[in-house]
Amino acid sequence: MNLSPTIQTLRGRIPEAGKIKIGGKGSKELTAKSGRKYKPPVKFNYIAITTLERGEDGNFKRDKQAIELFGEKPQKIPVVLLFDDPAMNFPSCFMAFKGSKKFCVGDGINAIRDNHEINCPCERSDPTYDGDEICKWHGVLSCIIPGLSIVGGVYKFRTTSKHGVEAITSGLNFIHDMTDGKLRGIPLALVLQSTESINPKTGDKVPIKYCRIEFAGSIPELIDKGDEIYNKNTDRRQHRLEIEVGMKQLAIAEVLPTENDTDEDISDEYHQNTDDITDNNGNEIPSIDISAGTVDTSTGEVTEPETETTATPDEPDDPEPPPIKDLFGRGKR
Repeated sequence: MNLSPTIQTLRGRIPEAGKIKIGGKGSKELTAKSGRKYKPPVKFNYIAITTLERGEDGNFKRDKQAIELFGEKPQKIPVVLLFDDPAMNFPSCFMAFKGSKKFCVGDGINAIRDNHEINCPCERSDPTYDGDEICKWHGVLSCIIPGLSIVGGVYKFRTTSKHGVEAITSGLNFIHDMTDGKLRGIPLALVLQSTESINPKTGDKVPIKYCRIEFAGSIPELIDKGDEIYNKNTDRRQHRLEIEVGMKQLAIAEVLPTENDTDEDISDEYHQNTDDITDNNGNEIPSIDISAGTVDTSTGEVTEPETETTATPDEPDDPEPPPIKDLFGRGKR
């Protein structure tokens, strides 16, 4: 018997060179009722490009070359995509955590929960849901950042913002339609967007931040750029399409936890329930709107920071989300 030169069960995934962040772990350390230490997440007022190395504060270290190119606090960065298929560049799903462990993943029609298939979405994804194990929208954009001298990997931007998932998905689909199916190689930008929304639980207006995709130019210029790139690579296009078809079944793996984004990392930064947190003296911190700023561990008060704001655990959204493409490969909508 002849053995294969590679591990045949090995599932490929796009190698990661760094991260794109608009939030991270805060400086205050709190304790959940389970006894696990935890730092409440914070939102940045800028886009941060990082390495895969963590600093002493638990956050990924800023990329020095990126700071030299785009400044300390850029509001937009250039990006180039690897695939023409929007879902390959930005796969998305519903995801819920039980404590610090992922226990349910869905595509808007079907979900796998504890190894059983169920209907999706469920009540946990409703913006007014007030129980445990909240389900959130997850999306991961994989892209190249022009100017950074790294070949062999991509930068990944993860978001659990419904606004962000909708904005990036819609932006990619729009550009894809305008260019007759082209995305790969077109110079685009990832832009930090600020707006207000209504908290469905309180009815209050709250500020939110999310990222969207744009092309810096007119529609005719976009079409011309897509045609220019296509005409340069016509002989390789069919081969690229075959590669994309082969990789599409692996797209959902880009959203799921990895060695650089473990279950605990994602739970801490995106799925914390502030009702289950005590300060380091064992005092329970009351339920608060942490969109206003960082938590004072001695009083439970929230203060507004100068350069970052705390992330809201349940970002207020419209009650009826649009259908999400089936990421289990069945082509449903």
